[in-house]
This record gives sequence, C-alpha cells and structure tokens, in this order.
Amino acid sequence: MEIFVGKQVGKYIEDQLFSAKTYALICTPSISYDLGMKMLKMAQNGIKVTVITSNSGAGETNRVHESVQQFLKSNNNLEYKIVDTKEIFVHAKVYVKDGTYAVVGSANFTIESFWHNAESIAIFDSKEDIQRIEREFHKLWDTHQSHNFVTEERS
Repeated sequence: MEIFVGKQVGKYIEDQLFSAKTYALICTPSISYDLGMKMLKMAQNGIKVTVITSNSGAGETNRVHESVQQFLKSNNNLEYKIVDTKEIFVHAKVYVKDGTYAVVGSANFTIESFWHNAESIAIFDSKEDIQRIEREFHKLWDTHQSHNFVTEERS
C-alpha cells in the first residue's frame, strides 16, 4: 500500500482506472461531466463499469445522471446506482480496476479533486487488499436501494 497526500491525485487514479481491460468499480458522491463521459466511453467500449453515487446534486453530478439515464437505454455494460441521501449519504470514494489496482481516499470523481484539491489517497495493489475492497463495495451496492432510474442487478 502506498499513501499520497496533496494535489494531483488524478495521476494515481485516472490513468489506471481508464486503462481497465474488463471492469471498473467507482464509488463517489460527486462526478464531473468530463470524467462521467469518459466513464460512459469505457462502458461503450465493452468495459463493465459499476458505479455507486448519491443524489446529492453536487457540482455536475445531476448532469451526469441525466446522461447516464440516456446511455442505459442502449448499453448494458454500465450498472449505476444512485443512493438517496434520505437513506444514507454515500461519501466513500473507491476506485478499482480489474481486481489489480484500487484507490481509497478523499478524492471525488471530479477534475477538481483529481487535479486541483489537496486530497489523501491510499493505493492498493495486493490481491488480498483489493478483494477486501471489492467485497465492501459490493456489500454497499447490495445494502442500499437505488433512487430513480438505475439498474438493480449486479452480475
């Protein structure tokens, strides 16, 4: 495990996550439009993308939710769960690529968090640690109800 605190945590998240070959897991309350569109492009290219987020309305997240709603009509490589803040505020930030790389920390899935804010992250590359992180991600997915239009089933 490696720890990084400071600006430009995106160099530890963005390149890794967007180079996924089979799947990516994303948990974050906030999603910037640019990164959201890159996420949809991954799904369009056959990568299984699973997202847990909230309906907090932060930043450009609602705009991303609207794009996702349209995208889901024609693509099944995306599972996207919006958890209602009345149930629980999803504040966790977790990013996993292909079971080989994971990041957990304070960075939202936004350009600001990735490149401009001082954030703290822990980077994992041990199979055991990543499996534990994935189990916790799926437990969160299974525990909370979807809000609005999102898909319910996880394979």
